[in-house]
Amino acid sequence: MLTCAPEQVAAPLRVAAAGPAAGRVSGRIAGVPYAHVAERILLPIGADGWLLDPSSPGATVRSGPSTSGELHGELELDDVPALRLPGAATDLRAHLLVLLAALAAGVTAAALQMAAEHTSTRAQFGRPLSTFQGVALKAADAYVDTVGISSTAMQAAWRLDQGLDATAEILTAAWWAAEAGQHCVHLTQHLHGGLGADISYPVHRYFLWGKQIELLTGGASALLSELGDALVHLENPGDAC
Repeated sequence: MLTCAPEQVAAPLRVAAAGPAAGRVSGRIAGVPYAHVAERILLPIGADGWLLDPSSPGATVRSGPSTSGELHGELELDDVPALRLPGAATDLRAHLLVLLAALAAGVTAAALQMAAEHTSTRAQFGRPLSTFQGVALKAADAYVDTVGISSTAMQAAWRLDQGLDATAEILTAAWWAAEAGQHCVHLTQHLHGGLGADISYPVHRYFLWGKQIELLTGGASALLSELGDALVHLENPGDAC
């Protein structure tokens, strides 16, 4: 099993070069998915990727539940040998953001489907909740969120697959996943009323999953700032952002 650390989590790591394709990594990282069962872990540091064996001397792995309930690992690394993969961090982040956007599309669609079923079958004042204007407007907003996430994720994935420059599209898809994804799971949980706060009912899992996706993308504000710089660069390729 191969796993990787999110870029923003791996920033504090330090690398001592041991050759053109090897080095030794030290530092502490959290939020590495399934690190406790991984045979290799890919760490994005700068523009490069560093591949290490978590069973190597100097590597300590502790696992615990993440926001969504999945087990994520915390690594303490003390001069752990690693293989250098030049330029891998840039490609890794691009693919990771697209995959997170695609995951957000599925999470929000499932949450909205659950909210639609609940509001269509639960009645108040003698009629289904879905017939009330306030409920319908919130559900419509959540639907717009799901469509935006899905369409931008597909566009980014297509450009990436075709070998085209997809910088702006990837950041756009990631922003939709972070911003609209959180908006959608908030709405769908709210549409369940008090039932949405009951942890024995599964809709809260979509809320937490959506929150974790937002955190893994780096956050909507940071993505929007980066997208702005990318758009300026596309307009003026010679300018530094």
